[in-house]
Amino acid sequence: MSAVLSAPTLSRRAFVRGLVATPLVAGRPVLAQDDARASEAPAGAGDIALLNVLLAVEVATLAAYRRAVACNLLDPALQDAAGRHAADHRAHRDLLAASIRALGGEPHGAPRRQDPGPGWRTAAEALDDVVRRERSGADACLRFIPALRARQLAKVVARIAADEAMHWTLLNAALGRKPPGAALAFGA
Repeated sequence: MSAVLSAPTLSRRAFVRGLVATPLVAGRPVLAQDDARASEAPAGAGDIALLNVLLAVEVATLAAYRRAVACNLLDPALQDAAGRHAADHRAHRDLLAASIRALGGEPHGAPRRQDPGPGWRTAAEALDDVVRRERSGADACLRFIPALRARQLAKVVARIAADEAMHWTLLNAALGRKPPGAALAFGA
């Protein structure tokens, strides 16, 4: 108990400096390392490479949403959901690109030219590609979290994984599909 009482306390100036150094607003680039985690290994080329893979996944998922919406098979509720999910993916894309730049890297998630879709006849066919990409995105995020050296980056990637899993679940429910039958279905 005496060790707790004798621990040094932060001055007001050190506390405020710590707040300023830590991103507090959603959407700001995540810094590679903050003063409060001085013992944490700094982010580096490995983190940049992993973030670039996730950026490419986000860009591909956005393209899948564009193709699904462009086919004009989705009912208004699915069109609305696709629009909201695509907005989330744009936010993910922008955050990942900004984080890569903050680490000194160059984002490599440029979209490739893709065909408008292979002649789908139903909304379910149009959304199958999107559903697969949402699942792949969630799985990729969950596999990369332990490999990221910067804790703040890992936290952001975990939040992106949660969004991907939520999108996958909502789209499958809208299509009348059952949720996974077992625990720990994502990230395997």
